[in-house]
Amino acid sequence: MEQLELATWSLSPYFRIGSSFNSVKPLTTPSAFTVYRGGKAWLAINATKFSTVSANDTYLVSGRVAYKGVNYDIAVSPSLSGTTDFNIQRFGCGPAQLSGTIAALSGAVEGDSYTVQFLANQGSGSVITTFTFGPCERFNSIPVHFQNKYGGIDSYTFTLKNRKRANISRQTFGYNSDVYATTTYDKVWAGEFDYVYALNSDWLTDAESAWLIEMIRSGQVWLELDGQLVEAIVNANTYQFTTRRNDRLTQLQVEVAVAYKNNIL
Repeated sequence: MEQLELATWSLSPYFRIGSSFNSVKPLTTPSAFTVYRGGKAWLAINATKFSTVSANDTYLVSGRVAYKGVNYDIAVSPSLSGTTDFNIQRFGCGPAQLSGTIAALSGAVEGDSYTVQFLANQGSGSVITTFTFGPCERFNSIPVHFQNKYGGIDSYTFTLKNRKRANISRQTFGYNSDVYATTTYDKVWAGEFDYVYALNSDWLTDAESAWLIEMIRSGQVWLELDGQLVEAIVNANTYQFTTRRNDRLTQLQVEVAVAYKNNIL
């Protein structure tokens, strides 16, 4: 799954979701998020695609964003193409993705919140997810997005002191300075480097500690850097679960490497 595919994920047309849609919970794990101005977030929902619509069918038609008492319905394309199979639909609902549709979000301040809900054709709605604007960051925050065990996209923002470094490797050979039998000196003939981010979370709740194993074990991870999504790899092979009772205040410190390497020559 490439970076550009993630950037353009959205609701796709007409999906059969059953009569109990008002109890449907998105595949995204948390039911509440902290977001920051200019940040991205996603919700995901599963459904079954079909190619014809009967009178009694219930199908997905929009995502509803509610902010300060006003509802904004983001409609789904009316196309009915498709065959019967299982699908996961992802809906971009962070401030950066919604600001073009909901201009009022550009004036949001700390503590403001909005909700997102999936709506069906018969008026029923899925479980509501709440997004609350967090405080201005003391440091340069870095959001991390990752595919969870359900196939949905979860997001977590590392808000404390995050550091960036470059790992560089070189291939050298002995190069003659003049003619045969003279001494050689090392010369670089190939090399590469990549960037690694050492991320530090704020204090974790017990629920966050139990949930963030999803990021460590995920095979699809993206760093959000200057508004761009960059595919990445988590450099951790173990994860320590913590609780307030046993460990008091705890943080997550983890290194995440950009997946792409760069040539130095």
